[in-house]
Amino acid sequence: MPPVPPHLSSLRVPRFRRAFTLIELLTVIAIIGVLAAILIPVVSKVRDSARTAQCSANMRSLGVAATGFRNDHRDATPHFSDRPTLLNGQPVSWYLQLVPYLGGDLSSAASTRNALRTLVCPSSVRSRRGETDVPWNGFVAANWPYISDYGYNSRVNVLSAEPPARRLTRFSDPVNPSNTPLIHELVGQNNFYAGTFDFPRPASDEAAFNAGGTQLQAFTQRHGGGGFVLWFDGHIRRLTYDEYMARARQGTTPWLFIGGGHN
Repeated sequence: MPPVPPHLSSLRVPRFRRAFTLIELLTVIAIIGVLAAILIPVVSKVRDSARTAQCSANMRSLGVAATGFRNDHRDATPHFSDRPTLLNGQPVSWYLQLVPYLGGDLSSAASTRNALRTLVCPSSVRSRRGETDVPWNGFVAANWPYISDYGYNSRVNVLSAEPPARRLTRFSDPVNPSNTPLIHELVGQNNFYAGTFDFPRPASDEAAFNAGGTQLQAFTQRHGGGGFVLWFDGHIRRLTYDEYMARARQGTTPWLFIGGGHN
Protein backbone atom coordinates (compact mmCIF):
# COMPACT_ATOMS: atom_id res chain seq x y z
CA MET A 1 0.00 0.00 0.00
CA PRO A 2 1.55 3.35 -0.97
CA PRO A 3 2.29 5.81 1.84
CA VAL A 4 -0.15 8.63 2.54
CA PRO A 5 1.12 11.96 1.21
CA PRO A 6 2.15 14.40 3.98
CA HIS A 7 -0.39 17.03 2.94
CA LEU A 8 -3.20 14.51 3.45
CA SER A 9 -2.09 12.95 6.76
CA SER A 10 -3.75 15.61 8.97
CA LEU A 11 -7.15 15.27 7.38
CA ARG A 12 -9.86 13.55 9.41
CA VAL A 13 -12.72 11.68 7.95
CA PRO A 14 -15.89 13.21 9.52
CA ARG A 15 -17.94 10.88 11.64
CA PHE A 16 -21.65 11.44 11.92
CA ARG A 17 -23.32 10.70 15.32
CA ARG A 18 -26.81 9.36 15.33
CA ALA A 19 -29.29 11.80 16.95
CA PHE A 20 -31.87 10.75 19.56
CA THR A 21 -35.11 9.66 18.05
CA LEU A 22 -38.39 11.18 19.18
CA ILE A 23 -39.32 7.96 20.92
CA GLU A 24 -36.07 7.96 22.90
CA LEU A 25 -36.59 11.58 23.98
CA LEU A 26 -40.15 10.87 25.05
CA THR A 27 -38.94 7.84 27.01
CA VAL A 28 -36.36 9.93 28.90
CA ILE A 29 -38.96 12.62 29.67
CA ALA A 30 -41.38 9.97 30.91
CA ILE A 31 -38.75 8.47 33.22
CA ILE A 32 -37.94 11.91 34.65
CA GLY A 33 -41.66 12.53 35.20
CA VAL A 34 -42.08 9.23 37.06
CA LEU A 35 -39.06 9.94 39.27
CA ALA A 36 -40.38 13.43 40.05
CA ALA A 37 -43.81 12.01 40.91
CA ILE A 38 -42.14 9.63 43.36
CA LEU A 39 -39.64 12.02 44.89
CA ILE A 40 -41.70 15.21 45.32
CA PRO A 41 -44.25 13.67 47.73
CA VAL A 42 -41.43 11.97 49.63
CA VAL A 43 -39.56 15.25 50.02
CA SER A 44 -42.79 16.96 51.10
CA LYS A 45 -43.44 14.28 53.74
CA VAL A 46 -39.89 14.59 55.04
CA ARG A 47 -40.33 18.36 55.39
CA ASP A 48 -43.68 17.91 57.13
CA SER A 49 -42.13 15.40 59.52
CA ALA A 50 -39.32 17.84 60.30
CA ARG A 51 -41.82 20.63 61.01
CA THR A 52 -43.87 18.34 63.24
CA ALA A 53 -40.73 17.34 65.15
CA GLN A 54 -39.77 21.00 65.60
CA CYS A 55 -43.24 21.88 66.87
CA SER A 56 -43.14 18.98 69.32
CA ALA A 57 -39.72 20.19 70.49
CA ASN A 58 -41.14 23.71 70.99
CA MET A 59 -43.95 22.32 73.11
CA ARG A 60 -41.51 20.23 75.14
CA SER A 61 -39.38 23.33 75.71
CA LEU A 62 -42.45 25.15 77.02
CA GLY A 63 -43.17 22.19 79.30
CA VAL A 64 -39.61 22.19 80.66
CA ALA A 65 -39.82 25.97 81.15
CA ALA A 66 -43.12 25.62 83.04
CA THR A 67 -41.56 22.96 85.26
CA GLY A 68 -38.59 25.21 85.97
CA PHE A 69 -40.95 28.04 86.90
CA ARG A 70 -42.91 25.67 89.15
CA ASN A 71 -39.77 24.54 90.97
CA ASP A 72 -38.61 28.12 91.56
CA HIS A 73 -42.02 29.40 92.67
CA ARG A 74 -43.20 26.69 95.06
CA ASP A 75 -45.71 25.03 92.74
CA ALA A 76 -47.17 28.36 91.52
CA THR A 77 -48.29 28.63 87.90
CA PRO A 78 -47.26 31.54 85.67
CA HIS A 79 -49.84 34.33 85.68
CA PHE A 80 -52.18 34.53 82.77
CA SER A 81 -52.05 37.88 81.05
CA ASP A 82 -51.90 38.36 77.32
CA ARG A 83 -50.30 41.82 77.51
CA PRO A 84 -46.57 42.45 78.02
CA THR A 85 -46.87 44.77 81.02
CA LEU A 86 -45.22 44.91 84.43
CA LEU A 87 -46.69 44.61 87.92
CA ASN A 88 -44.43 45.60 90.79
CA GLY A 89 -41.51 45.45 88.41
CA GLN A 90 -42.26 41.90 87.27
CA PRO A 91 -43.74 40.68 83.97
CA VAL A 92 -47.32 39.48 84.26
CA SER A 93 -47.70 37.67 80.95
CA TRP A 94 -47.18 33.92 80.96
CA TYR A 95 -44.83 33.88 77.97
CA LEU A 96 -42.53 36.54 79.41
CA GLN A 97 -42.42 34.77 82.77
CA LEU A 98 -41.13 31.71 80.91
CA VAL A 99 -38.45 33.61 78.92
CA PRO A 100 -35.69 33.05 81.54
CA TYR A 101 -36.48 29.32 81.41
CA LEU A 102 -36.23 29.35 77.62
CA GLY A 103 -32.68 30.67 77.73
CA GLY A 104 -33.63 34.33 77.34
CA ASP A 105 -32.74 37.49 79.24
CA LEU A 106 -35.59 39.97 79.72
CA SER A 107 -33.12 42.83 80.02
CA SER A 108 -32.14 42.26 76.38
CA ALA A 109 -34.69 42.77 73.60
CA ALA A 110 -32.68 40.57 71.23
CA SER A 111 -32.39 37.76 73.78
CA THR A 112 -36.11 38.00 74.58
CA ARG A 113 -37.06 37.86 70.90
CA ASN A 114 -34.83 34.84 70.42
CA ALA A 115 -36.47 33.01 73.35
CA LEU A 116 -39.94 33.90 72.08
CA ARG A 117 -39.22 32.10 68.80
CA THR A 118 -40.23 29.02 70.76
CA LEU A 119 -43.80 30.31 70.35
CA VAL A 120 -43.63 29.95 66.57
CA CYS A 121 -44.69 26.68 64.93
CA PRO A 122 -42.92 26.05 61.59
CA SER A 123 -46.22 24.82 60.07
CA SER A 124 -48.37 27.78 61.12
CA VAL A 125 -49.93 30.33 58.79
CA ARG A 126 -47.47 33.00 59.90
CA SER A 127 -44.48 30.73 59.32
CA ARG A 128 -45.71 29.89 55.83
CA ARG A 129 -45.94 33.63 55.20
CA GLY A 130 -42.38 34.14 56.38
CA GLU A 131 -43.25 35.69 59.78
CA THR A 132 -40.97 33.64 61.99
CA ASP A 133 -40.23 36.21 64.73
CA VAL A 134 -42.35 37.47 67.62
CA PRO A 135 -42.12 41.28 67.68
CA TRP A 136 -40.83 42.61 70.97
CA ASN A 137 -40.01 46.20 71.86
CA GLY A 138 -40.33 46.27 75.61
CA PHE A 139 -42.97 46.18 78.33
CA VAL A 140 -45.66 48.21 76.61
CA ALA A 141 -49.32 47.16 76.51
CA ALA A 142 -49.57 48.32 72.89
CA ASN A 143 -47.00 45.66 72.00
CA TRP A 144 -49.53 42.94 72.75
CA PRO A 145 -48.09 40.09 70.68
CA TYR A 146 -50.95 38.21 69.12
CA ILE A 147 -48.19 36.47 67.21
CA SER A 148 -48.00 33.09 68.87
CA ASP A 149 -48.92 29.61 67.74
CA TYR A 150 -49.35 28.23 71.25
CA GLY A 151 -52.05 29.38 73.65
CA TYR A 152 -52.12 29.37 77.46
CA ASN A 153 -55.14 28.32 79.48
CA SER A 154 -56.72 31.67 80.34
CA ARG A 155 -57.99 30.46 83.71
CA VAL A 156 -54.54 29.65 85.00
CA ASN A 157 -53.61 32.16 87.70
CA VAL A 158 -55.56 34.87 85.91
CA LEU A 159 -55.05 38.43 87.16
CA SER A 160 -58.67 39.51 87.27
CA ALA A 161 -61.77 39.49 89.42
CA GLU A 162 -62.30 35.77 88.77
CA PRO A 163 -63.35 33.94 91.95
CA PRO A 164 -60.37 32.14 93.50
CA ALA A 165 -62.15 28.79 93.09
CA ARG A 166 -62.01 29.29 89.33
CA ARG A 167 -58.31 29.93 89.11
CA LEU A 168 -55.59 27.34 88.75
CA THR A 169 -52.93 29.13 90.78
CA ARG A 170 -50.85 26.03 91.48
CA PHE A 171 -49.79 23.10 89.35
CA SER A 172 -51.28 20.80 91.98
CA ASP A 173 -54.73 22.46 91.77
CA PRO A 174 -56.33 20.43 88.95
CA VAL A 175 -58.27 17.38 90.09
CA ASN A 176 -56.90 15.49 87.10
CA PRO A 177 -53.66 17.17 85.93
CA SER A 178 -53.06 14.59 83.18
CA ASN A 179 -56.36 15.63 81.58
CA THR A 180 -56.23 19.40 82.11
CA PRO A 181 -54.61 21.45 79.32
CA LEU A 182 -51.98 24.06 80.12
CA ILE A 183 -50.93 25.03 76.58
CA HIS A 184 -52.19 23.91 73.20
CA GLU A 185 -51.62 24.71 69.56
CA LEU A 186 -53.92 27.26 68.02
CA VAL A 187 -54.33 29.28 64.85
CA GLY A 188 -52.54 32.42 66.01
CA GLN A 189 -53.07 33.78 69.54
CA ASN A 190 -51.40 33.43 72.92
CA ASN A 191 -54.32 32.10 74.99
CA PHE A 192 -57.54 30.11 74.86
CA TYR A 193 -60.68 30.29 76.98
CA ALA A 194 -63.82 28.26 77.71
CA GLY A 195 -65.60 29.36 74.55
CA THR A 196 -62.75 27.92 72.48
CA PHE A 197 -64.27 24.49 72.96
CA ASP A 198 -67.60 25.60 71.54
CA PHE A 199 -66.13 26.78 68.23
CA PRO A 200 -67.12 24.92 65.09
CA ARG A 201 -64.12 23.32 63.43
CA PRO A 202 -62.41 25.91 61.16
CA ALA A 203 -62.47 25.10 57.45
CA SER A 204 -58.70 25.64 57.53
CA ASP A 205 -56.05 27.49 59.50
CA GLU A 206 -55.85 29.99 56.67
CA ALA A 207 -59.59 30.70 56.83
CA ALA A 208 -59.55 31.08 60.63
CA PHE A 209 -56.46 33.28 60.51
CA ASN A 210 -58.01 35.56 57.90
CA ALA A 211 -61.24 35.74 59.91
CA GLY A 212 -59.26 36.97 62.93
CA GLY A 213 -60.85 37.74 66.28
CA THR A 214 -61.67 34.76 68.46
CA GLN A 215 -61.04 32.41 65.53
CA LEU A 216 -57.33 32.93 66.20
CA GLN A 217 -57.86 30.96 69.42
CA ALA A 218 -59.24 27.88 67.65
CA PHE A 219 -57.40 24.62 68.24
CA THR A 220 -55.53 23.55 65.12
CA GLN A 221 -54.62 20.17 63.68
CA ARG A 222 -51.84 21.22 61.31
CA HIS A 223 -49.62 18.17 61.89
CA GLY A 224 -50.93 15.16 60.04
CA GLY A 225 -54.49 15.89 61.12
CA GLY A 226 -53.57 16.56 64.76
CA GLY A 227 -52.31 19.27 67.11
CA PHE A 228 -50.15 19.14 70.23
CA VAL A 229 -51.42 19.70 73.77
CA LEU A 230 -49.25 20.22 76.86
CA TRP A 231 -51.07 18.99 79.96
CA PHE A 232 -50.67 20.08 83.57
CA ASP A 233 -48.67 17.00 84.49
CA GLY A 234 -46.10 17.86 81.79
CA HIS A 235 -46.88 15.22 79.18
CA ILE A 236 -47.55 16.11 75.54
CA ARG A 237 -50.02 14.42 73.25
CA ARG A 238 -51.12 14.97 69.69
CA LEU A 239 -54.89 14.88 69.19
CA THR A 240 -57.25 15.45 66.32
CA TYR A 241 -59.74 18.29 66.61
CA ASP A 242 -62.61 15.89 67.25
CA GLU A 243 -60.67 13.92 69.87
CA TYR A 244 -59.75 17.09 71.73
CA MET A 245 -63.24 18.53 71.64
CA ALA A 246 -64.74 15.22 72.78
CA ARG A 247 -62.44 15.16 75.81
CA ALA A 248 -63.13 18.82 76.54
CA ARG A 249 -66.86 18.28 76.61
CA GLN A 250 -66.85 15.51 79.17
CA GLY A 251 -68.92 16.91 82.00
CA THR A 252 -66.64 15.53 84.70
CA THR A 253 -63.41 16.76 83.17
CA PRO A 254 -61.88 19.80 84.97
CA TRP A 255 -60.78 21.60 81.83
CA LEU A 256 -60.64 25.27 82.62
CA PHE A 257 -62.18 25.43 86.05
CA ILE A 258 -61.45 23.37 89.11
CA GLY A 259 -63.92 20.59 89.84
CA GLY A 260 -66.13 20.81 86.79
CA GLY A 261 -66.53 21.02 83.05
CA HIS A 262 -65.66 24.01 80.94
CA ASN A 263 -69.03 25.73 81.09
